[in-house]
Order: sequence, then structure tokens, then C-alpha cells
Amino acid sequence: MPIIATSIAPFNINQQILSVRTWLDAGFEVISVNVRNEIDVLADKFTGVRFLEANGSALEKHGKPFIYIDELLAVLDTSGERICGIANADICFRSADIEAFGRYIVHAAVDSMIYGSRIDIPSNSNLEGEYYSKGFDFFFFDSSFIGLYGKSDFCLGAPWWDYWFPLGPLLNGKKLKQLRSPIAFHVVHGDRWDSYSYIDYGTSLVSFVEGVYGSLLPDQLVHRLQGKANRNDDLAGYADELCRYITYSSEDIFFNSLDPLLRTVALSEKQYFVMLQQLKEVYKFGLDRGTGIESLLEELESCRHGLESIENSFIWRSTRLLREIADKIN
Repeated sequence: MPIIATSIAPFNINQQILSVRTWLDAGFEVISVNVRNEIDVLADKFTGVRFLEANGSALEKHGKPFIYIDELLAVLDTSGERICGIANADICFRSADIEAFGRYIVHAAVDSMIYGSRIDIPSNSNLEGEYYSKGFDFFFFDSSFIGLYGKSDFCLGAPWWDYWFPLGPLLNGKKLKQLRSPIAFHVVHGDRWDSYSYIDYGTSLVSFVEGVYGSLLPDQLVHRLQGKANRNDDLAGYADELCRYITYSSEDIFFNSLDPLLRTVALSEKQYFVMLQQLKEVYKFGLDRGTGIESLLEELESCRHGLESIENSFIWRSTRLLREIADKIN
């Protein structure tokens, strides 16, 4: 059985119950690693979740018992399962066939890492939200990838770990896949980390990338990162470059919530236009990197054909009046 490791928080409990339930319904075993006092509060509330006590946390360093990614990887490594996952506990997977989604992940993650971003929504009853393009919220991967990671201080729930994590497989020549389908939803809330954590973990990210991964970085990325790590206020710019590089270097994959065997994707109008804008950004990034114009034009033309197929579909045309009414209301 595929397995997901997380660290459920002792607040926002109802939302996490709902979210973790979707993981279980998809066929995943769920393990939550927590400090002892959190387990005492949470264990009886989460049916089907196995709680394990952490060997340590970032409590002394950051005032909150964030669990180290090292701990989650150690738990997954001893599970004996081939397909593993790490996700934030408030990410809810939504699909017309949630079991099919689980089967899709088990198949697609063999010898690969799958990652994706959430859609921020105002409530569980309103799934029309904003695609979060500044980070990643879930990872599924072949357990053989666990050996790619050395010791680190990154924690689940703290910033920057999601940029560091996919670099391991990518820079070691492994297959990295970005799940583009609107499958992961997240009810909006404020940040739960402070400016000290932001700067401290951001500095750790820079040290890790330029130290551990330094010799593996392509020259184009090194050039784009230069000068962006010298000031704390430009850590976001440094991370943006990494995010672009990760996204640009990944294979795009899709899961159709209506029928996983069809090569079509169900999108809302807002998500469609966000993806269109991202295509333009990817094209510009490719030009900046000096990629051959011919190959980029071919890729862009292929993307345009895909978008045109959506625009020319019966569902898109038949809902035109409804979309126009919604635009006027907005």
C-alpha cells in the first residue's frame, strides 16, 4: 500500500480531518510524526492515521515543534513501501474518482518524483480558487529516491523545504514530474511561521544549493542565481529562480478526474487563464536561458493546440453564456 507521511497540527483540526480522509479514501496509508504532547491531543481524533513520536523537533530553534523532513524520510524508508509521499496535512485531494487518483499516483511515481501545487480556496464549499505558483505542497516518489538526501534542517510546515526537496532527484538525473491537474485544494489561512524562520531557512536553502548541490547546478542557473543570495530581502528572488528551474525542467503530467484514461483535463476558467499566463512565463524563461528558438516555437505551438482544443470543446462553448454572466457579476 502506498504511504504518505505528514505532521498533523494540533489546531485547524476539522480541516485536517477532512483533508486526511481524502488521502485514506485514495488508498494511501497515512503516518503522522509528532512530538508526544501533540500525539496525546490528536490520536483519538484521526481514525485510520498511525501516529509516531518524533525523535526531535525544531521547537528550541524556532519556538514551534516543526518536524524535520529527515524524520519523515526515515519513517518512509523503514515502511517497506515503494511509493511514498509527503504532504502538508491541510491539503485536500478532490476527484470524481478518488481511488483512481490513488492508482494513478502509484503508477506514475515509479522511478519518478511527482510534485504539485495547491489551489487556494475560500472554503470547502467553493472550489473556484487561486492556483499557488510560488511553491509546492505534495510530493510522491519512488522510495529509492530517499537515499539521495543527506542530513538537513528543513522542516514540514516551515518555509523553503519545498524548493530544496525536488532538487535532489532533478540534479541527480532522476525523472521529475509536475502534476498540473487541479487536484489539491487548500482553504486559505495566514502564514504560521515568522520572519526569523523565513530568513533562517532561506539562508539554509542557499547554503545547501551552493554547497551540497553546487557542482551539479547547470551554468545557466548559476548565472541567474548570482547576486540574489547576498541580501535577506532578495531570498524570494532566489527562490523564484529555483522554482522556475524546477518547473521548467519537469515533465508535465495530468490526471483527469472524470476519466484517467482520457488525455483531457477538467479546468475552471480561472485555472485555464493562470496556466496560459504560465506558458508565457516559461517561454520567456527559455529565451533568457538561450534555448533554441525553433524548439521553443514548436513547444509553444503544441501548447497552443492544446489550449485551442479546450476552447473548441463542446463544454467550453456551451458554458460561454454562464461565464459571461459570472464575469458581469464579479
